[in-house]
Amino acid sequence: MDSIGNILSNNRKSKKMTLKELALLSGVGPSTISDIETGKAKHPRMDTLEKLAKALDISVGVFLIVMFHQIIQK
Repeated sequence: MDSIGNILSNNRKSKKMTLKELALLSGVGPSTISDIETGKAKHPRMDTLEKLAKALDISVGVFLIVMFHQIIQK
């Protein structure tokens, strides 16, 4: 199962978007995005994930599925 960071990074790169561009579009700081992508931020806030999903034009559900899988595997 992919991590939230991998899903975020893959979607950003598939849209040919830089970290800075995603930050501008989403209103989420580039350091926060980087921390999520690298796994440094293990539990990003829901409002952050919603902003990123909207900027990437994906469903926030993509992130929620990963979170759900992480919870049930513990």
